[in-house]
Amino acid sequence: MCGLGAVLLTAPEAMPETVLHRRGMTMTDMLRHRGPDGRACWTAPGVMLAHTRLAIIDTTAAADQPMPDESGTVHLVFNGAIYNFRELRAQLQAE
Repeated sequence: MCGLGAVLLTAPEAMPETVLHRRGMTMTDMLRHRGPDGRACWTAPGVMLAHTRLAIIDTTAAADQPMPDESGTVHLVFNGAIYNFRELRAQLQAE
């Protein structure tokens, strides 16, 4: 099972992104037992997403998280397996 962490500051200017990132990586250190296959942290002003990964289905770097969309403006972390990923992939590729 993966480990997830997040911070959302009500006053983004209260903490520099470098500090947020450092705290996110500390968070992933504490969650390492939940996902020993990888860890990462993404920050923006006032926002931090952290993730530790347990690679089961997709063990490639393409499944690393936090995961951005194509434009790089939306990032997400999630825990769960998408069991019908083959059907969804075919549908998305057709679109």
